[in-house]
Amino acid sequence: MMQPGSLKWRHGQPNELDDLLTAARRTGTRLAAIGDRLHFSGDSGSLSAELRERLRERKLDVVRALRGPEFREHGRVESAPFLPQYRALFTKLQTGELGVNFANSTHWVARLVERADLRAFAQVLRNLSRRHAILGARIEVRDGVPHFVLGPQVGAHFVDLRLRAGPDGAPLPEASLEAVLDQLVWRPFDLEKEPLFRSFIVRSADGGSVVGFVLHHLIGDAMSVSLLARAVLGEYVSVVSGKPAAVVSSLQYSDYLLGMNEWLFGAGLRLRLAHWLEQLEGARSSCLPADLHPAPGECGSVQAESAQLDAHLELAVRGGARSAGISQFTFFLTVYACVLGRLLGTDDLVILTMHHGRDHPALLPVVGSFQNQIPLRIRLSPDRSFGDLARRVGGICTSAHEQLIPYGNLLYEFQQSGRALVFPEFNFLDRRVLSGAGRRPACVPWEPVEVPAPLFQVPAESHPFHVLDVVPYEGGVTLKASYHDSIYKGGTLANLLDLYGRIARAAAEFPDAPIATLASG
Repeated sequence: MMQPGSLKWRHGQPNELDDLLTAARRTGTRLAAIGDRLHFSGDSGSLSAELRERLRERKLDVVRALRGPEFREHGRVESAPFLPQYRALFTKLQTGELGVNFANSTHWVARLVERADLRAFAQVLRNLSRRHAILGARIEVRDGVPHFVLGPQVGAHFVDLRLRAGPDGAPLPEASLEAVLDQLVWRPFDLEKEPLFRSFIVRSADGGSVVGFVLHHLIGDAMSVSLLARAVLGEYVSVVSGKPAAVVSSLQYSDYLLGMNEWLFGAGLRLRLAHWLEQLEGARSSCLPADLHPAPGECGSVQAESAQLDAHLELAVRGGARSAGISQFTFFLTVYACVLGRLLGTDDLVILTMHHGRDHPALLPVVGSFQNQIPLRIRLSPDRSFGDLARRVGGICTSAHEQLIPYGNLLYEFQQSGRALVFPEFNFLDRRVLSGAGRRPACVPWEPVEVPAPLFQVPAESHPFHVLDVVPYEGGVTLKASYHDSIYKGGTLANLLDLYGRIARAAAEFPDAPIATLASG
């Protein structure tokens, strides 16, 4: 039996290389690795001749530390350890703080519009775990550290509602298609005994067909869902047409885990960690004040308020962002900073934003859980124009990407020092990019099937923050503010969305206006 309380967070120990990098950093010198070259910038004139010589002597080690994690193929491995930041998630899953609405949220379900070769789909689904070994993994804790133990290929479940036959031909009581899909998508995984990936084919009572899969959030993210959905549709076309399937990257998620774990216990991580601790020195929690004050252990559910921004505004934002030299992400993030600054009466904010975690090109086609969070510290000036602030926020984002570390490592340092910081979250989710709909092969028409998530009760302390999702689509922008109903009232987040919409409209129309005047009437 797994014991969550026994999980260990392991850190490497500082060594001579750490001392050398720290000494250089204290002089105000910025070190960077450009290819195999060591580059000095900032106040490099304050480097002593001795320190400069020591850096040159350890050039290869310094460059390797600065360059970040490197990934190579290890071939077929038996297991790979969790990254430290996911061990906390694993503990929450084991203790029930996180439920299936988190674990099984990474799924894809499609209704086939025309008659299809279901045997071909079964072959395609089975091949997924051959190409992406992590799909056959289960979890085992070894010496206090959870590991993914890689297993054999995973076959697809087949359910025939016409014959009332479930997986493996087992008798199936009369049930609707919706009930069967609910069970297939939201049934919890047994983390110790079964693979963390489940695929299925359902033939409905009217002769139609539905295909889909669920991969546990510990081994997949939104981009992984998109990659797998496109692989299913693309390879199906190859199978039925007799054409060879496209070759995919041979790099595996286990290669990422092994490379990342090696880097996380080295001087490179500790150097970047020092940067982030300095950046966030004196930062305060930036969430809205709580409306309610739950007792310790009190449970509730995560709710959401939504609002829509029309297509005209989305087009205005797109054009305004282009002319200002910023991205739509930066525009919407800057609006959120203005909203929180006004509601909190502060000019110093920290906002967490999601990062896809696939900066290394070789990771783009790899299925796995790569997402990370970046804390962005944004200082407001009421007299600064929105456009100027947005460009400054863009620069903050660029600098943050150059110093990326797993947010879990930083959070651990906060906890060790007794700093219980809670930051609001901001996510920009362009479904036109992330959706598995991507490029639908014309010969495999399909429609997405929504399988509603169950309501799950979670302790208030596991979700003390609020989250804003900005989701652009062809007809406009959806705003969704999520919150724990034991901490906030829905009206509080509805007011936030209302102010967000008004400031967004004003900023798109008057980007050169001071931020204090935007929607101030």
